[in-house]
Amino acid sequence: MNETKGNPLPDRPDEFRAARAAARDHTNAVLRLPNVIGCGVARRVVGGSETTEWCLVAFVSQKLPPAMLAADAIVPRELTTPEGTIRTDVVERKMPRPLLDANQ
Repeated sequence: MNETKGNPLPDRPDEFRAARAAARDHTNAVLRLPNVIGCGVARRVVGGSETTEWCLVAFVSQKLPPAMLAADAIVPRELTTPEGTIRTDVVERKMPRPLLDANQ
C-alpha cells in the first residue's frame, strides 16, 4: 500500500516493522554514542532526496566523517532485530532548546 496524504499505513510494511523494532531494541545504545541527540524512524535520505527505504535515523549535533570518529563512536550502518535488518541514516540537527514559558 502506498503512503499518501490521508493514508497513514506505510508502504513496505515489513521494512517499516523492522525499523520500528530497531528503534525499540537499539535506541538506548545509539543514544549513548557521542554526538547523538535523538533517534527516530523515517525514510532514508540519500544525496538530499528521500528514498522509499525505512530506516532508523540517528540525529547528531554535528555530522562528522567516519575517519574523524573512534570506531566505537560510529553509528552502525545496519541494525539487526528478529523482525529483520534495517539500515541507519545519520542526520545533523541542532540541539533542541526548551521554549520559554510566556506565562512567567
